[in-house]
Amino acid sequence: MKRYSYIIYSIVLLILVSTGCRTSDSQSHRDASVEAAAHTEEGQVSAARKEAARLTKIGEKYVQDRKRESALFCFNKAIATDTTYAEAYISRGVVYILLDKYEQALGDFNKAIDLGTVNEKAYYMRGWANYILGDSKQALVDTSKAVEINPSNPEVYNYRGKLYYTLGEYRKALEDLTKAIDSTVRPRNARECVYFSTRGMTYCGLGEYTKALADYEEALRLNPQWLEAYEGRAEVYRKMQQYAKAIADYTAALQLKPSSDLYIARGNLFMLIDQYTKALDNFNEALVLTPDSVPAYFGKAYAYYCLEDYQQALDNCNQTLRLNNVQKVEILEAEIYKLRGRVYLVMDKFKDALKDLDESIKLDPEDSDTINLRDRILNAINQK
Repeated sequence: MKRYSYIIYSIVLLILVSTGCRTSDSQSHRDASVEAAAHTEEGQVSAARKEAARLTKIGEKYVQDRKRESALFCFNKAIATDTTYAEAYISRGVVYILLDKYEQALGDFNKAIDLGTVNEKAYYMRGWANYILGDSKQALVDTSKAVEINPSNPEVYNYRGKLYYTLGEYRKALEDLTKAIDSTVRPRNARECVYFSTRGMTYCGLGEYTKALADYEEALRLNPQWLEAYEGRAEVYRKMQQYAKAIADYTAALQLKPSSDLYIARGNLFMLIDQYTKALDNFNEALVLTPDSVPAYFGKAYAYYCLEDYQQALDNCNQTLRLNNVQKVEILEAEIYKLRGRVYLVMDKFKDALKDLDESIKLDPEDSDTINLRDRILNAINQK
């Protein structure tokens, strides 16, 4: 009996051992298959990431060459290849910023950050997009986060400095922009003209014109083609009442890139030195580039008024108001009615003049000049 039991036990044990061995062999086979599949998947992910990175690099070259549509094509393809590649979203967001598509840019920067990027560019560019979209508080949070991530990158200080400047916090802007300049490696390169140009604007805002001019000089030394430096220096010269130098800088800027805003700015300077015909030429050039420009038509109206061509002044005032009813350039609205009121006055159309002056005062109740003019007209009418 014992012998029988031993045999049965041995058989059962042998079966269990042999079954265990088969189970182990099967498990090993499955483990090997899973590992092989994982390696394959990892290889596919790695290949997708490499391809996305390659496409992104090509796209960034297109951005440098200002071929933005080609850049977008590359970034879109990179994202389709690897939807988790944060760098492609950041690069595409930058292009959307350049195309003034701020909502789409914000979406891309959000996606990059959600993917866990530690690239400070995602934060300072998202900060700029938030500022443009009206969220200054979040913009400061984002740009400060960028500074926290990489305090050695001058760009983080440049963007936060620009943000402080636009918010009118010039001292904070000055501090950040100086850090951007001080953290760059010598010798300086052309890209750093941006830092000096923005700091020049900041000094101008603080009324420190000599320092502003020095920064613009350095910006133009680094990059003689930097348009913003000519514009900024022209504004400094205008505030210093050095109009000839300001006109020269606007002329240099126009040679680099003609724009209606630059022609209007130069036209306004010609108005200040009583060269009304040259001012008209500039306003007309602005209208060639932007046919519905309210400031250009207003400039023409004022120039014709100064030239005592009152009918032309009236016609241009009327055109300015027609356009402004659609565009609503609020900063000019009171001035337009005020000017037309003056035109009506010299044309002896007193009721029309009073009506326009009243409208101007309604829009700008603090304008004592317009109030005094209206009162003088009323007194003159009452004395008749």
